[in-house]
Amino acid sequence: MTLLDSVWLLSFLMAMASLSVLIGLIALRLIKESALHRREELKKMWSRKLHIMLNASVNLEGENLPAIKTCDKEVICDIAFDMLRIVRGKDVERLVANLKGWKLDAWLSQAALRGSRGKRIRALALLAQFKSQDILEILLVAARDKDSYVQMAALRGIANRRDPSLLRKMVQALMEAPHQTNTLMLADVLKTFRESGVAELERLTDSAMRREIRLAAIKALGMIGAGKSVETLLELTEQPDQDIRAQSLMALGRTGDQRAQEAIFAGLESESYPVRLSAAQAAGNLGLHHAVPKLANLLNDPVWWVRYRAASALYQLGTAGQDMLTSISIQQNVAGEMARQILAERRGVAA
Repeated sequence: MTLLDSVWLLSFLMAMASLSVLIGLIALRLIKESALHRREELKKMWSRKLHIMLNASVNLEGENLPAIKTCDKEVICDIAFDMLRIVRGKDVERLVANLKGWKLDAWLSQAALRGSRGKRIRALALLAQFKSQDILEILLVAARDKDSYVQMAALRGIANRRDPSLLRKMVQALMEAPHQTNTLMLADVLKTFRESGVAELERLTDSAMRREIRLAAIKALGMIGAGKSVETLLELTEQPDQDIRAQSLMALGRTGDQRAQEAIFAGLESESYPVRLSAAQAAGNLGLHHAVPKLANLLNDPVWWVRYRAASALYQLGTAGQDMLTSISIQQNVAGEMARQILAERRGVAA
């Protein structure tokens, strides 16, 4: 065989290999599209069935439930997850009863602990509707997960039970988690307990707790607006941590309690800009008209956000604050510029 023959043979083999790869990719694409089509058809079928079952005059139980296959389980759970966003009350109870009738709580328990993030979060959201002790243990395990989004889904599931006694178990799981927790997301979960959880939330503000848990608990107290937490929040405004002080002032502004006035006035003169910012917002929320001069001074603050919050608070204080803004707006400095911006923004919205 000549060299030229060898080159031609090699070229032919490479062309055949490329063609084989192309055929394989096309076949794989067709298989995937076929699988997606079958899944869509399956989803449509089970979506119709589940809606019919929810609207039926009687609850289907045991042998009266339609038979399901292994391939149906994930599809049914995905549909149930979507339905939870729109159904309420008795419909949720009926939907959960159907899932239990098919023994899908066991399948969801396994799905919640392994697999992709999205599948685990959906499984945890559905498990949140089950009230058994076994499911609670699954949620507590997931609350220690290294993935913060999975962890937060588990915490929401626990909070969904509205049982303040579970707050301690939640915090224990958080303390054992291998990472820090998103403060804002955690606060949103903690506020679910509302007034019944205030005592436990106050305990979470203790300095022995992890910092992000303390901040989340303070933020949650502010979201709840519980007046009986004022004494705790006032003590926290004297903490050395500037973020703890700032978040405490913000929470005090939402309680509507005038006992916070002195702490807010002190915060307006703080060397820490997060504290000044929060104090300005709290003054506006509490309607502290005596704070108008101090807020006006903050329009010259070196930090833009402090100037903005102070100007917003002045406008929020009604005639006295707005008149102050109007008088300052003629100045050709940062204070005048901020006053003009707020007046234009707020009056534009009002118009």
